[in-house]
Amino acid sequence: MQGQYSQNVKTLLDSLMSVSAQKSFTATTPNALTRAYQCRGDLSNSECYNYINKIPNMLGHLCSDDDVVAAWVQLSKCYLRYEVVEFKVVPATQLLYKVCRARKVINGGGFKARRDVTFGMAENGV
Repeated sequence: MQGQYSQNVKTLLDSLMSVSAQKSFTATTPNALTRAYQCRGDLSNSECYNYINKIPNMLGHLCSDDDVVAAWVQLSKCYLRYEVVEFKVVPATQLLYKVCRARKVINGGGFKARRDVTFGMAENGV
């Protein structure tokens, strides 16, 4: 089952990557799966494709292929998102760093502590 799931995710990402060579934005919800990507307006279609094309490899390094049930990846010049409709990993207003699986949540090696220190400094005007 997991092999089939990872193949479906690969097919979904491949379809988004091929479209990114032609336009800088797409969003669809076929078969209860939301998928979207968007590149900054100052990027050409080929630059957009190059950025979007990096994301599947990043997902493979962050989570094993069979762990990824939803992904929101924000790069400096584009983002890609896919998720099952009505399946919310976190509330839309919550800062999300990395979640691979509900039973295996990883905080990014002290990310929350660094975030809290940074916000504290910002609040104090440093």
